[in-house]
Amino acid sequence: MADGISTIQPNSNPPLTGQQLFTVIGLAIAQGLGSAGQIMMATLSALVGATLSPTPQLATLPVTAGILGIALATLPAAILIQRFGRRPVFAGASLWSAAGVAWAALSIHFGSFVGFCFGCFI
Repeated sequence: MADGISTIQPNSNPPLTGQQLFTVIGLAIAQGLGSAGQIMMATLSALVGATLSPTPQLATLPVTAGILGIALATLPAAILIQRFGRRPVFAGASLWSAAGVAWAALSIHFGSFVGFCFGCFI
């Protein structure tokens, strides 16, 4: 770098160990499934809402409930992360989300629009 131009160095990072590779692959799969879940929630909840809602104007209310639930959970999640750390809060949030999915699935089974909206909110 004598003339002010930086040269690109070859990658000097050591190769990943088996455990690190396993972790990276697991995180990549989790990221993909999480993204797919959000996309499916945005598209399918509107379709399910159209089927269950008493009026067509309320068809996208489950989508709105889901977005509102995420927005309202952000600040409490940040406070909990400061207090307990990321790992336990993420585990608790995953269980909470699974409970919301189960609630929404049961609401679809029983034909409850309000229950489905609540499940999307959770």
